[in-house]
Amino acid sequence: MYEGAIQNLIDELGRLPGVGPKSAQRIAFHILQTENTDIARLVESIRELKRKLFSVLHAAMLLKKNSVGSVAIHVATQLQFA
Repeated sequence: MYEGAIQNLIDELGRLPGVGPKSAQRIAFHILQTENTDIARLVESIRELKRKLFSVLHAAMLLKKNSVGSVAIHVATQLQFA
């Protein structure tokens, strides 16, 4: 076991589905060795996905009265990364 921030990162990574303690540890140490710009891109990609997903879920709730096909087309459009 490690202490402090590194253990917090390992613990959080270990909460991901399919990531066990050893994998979480490997990923954490990989992150520590990775350039800050690469980490920033990863973080921004996650944030962008979450924003788009929220937008899609909100739109799906609004379109609930419409057919499933309309929602599917909207979801596909929103998740495209240009």
